[in-house]
Amino acid sequence: MKKCGFICIVVLIIACSSSKKISSQKSFSSEEINLITAADTLTPMRVFKITNPKDSILLRTKSHYTKPDSTDIILQTFVKRLYKTVTDSMSLGVGIAAPQVGILKNIIWVQRFDKEDFPFEVYLN
Repeated sequence: MKKCGFICIVVLIIACSSSKKISSQKSFSSEEINLITAADTLTPMRVFKITNPKDSILLRTKSHYTKPDSTDIILQTFVKRLYKTVTDSMSLGVGIAAPQVGILKNIIWVQRFDKEDFPFEVYLN
């Protein structure tokens, strides 16, 4: 009986600590929120360059997991602005990652040449 109680306590502690870790990784920092909400969804974001020393430091920083959440307004706004950036005439490309605009999240837009009409698709990880 004591073993069963001990196992239950251990499982409870592990479950509580892992859920805390996941929830803290899904949110945007206040600095990231300021970057995202600095303009509307029709405005592209500034693309960071590896040749700029300050940009280079951020571009080499590890990005974080992003939990897909259709109710997260900041995430929706960011995905729209990132799409506007990759399709903007000043920075045309076949893909863009969130760190390229100063947001350290695992989010990318990629143009799919293996599909009809070559659509852009977003991936969150």
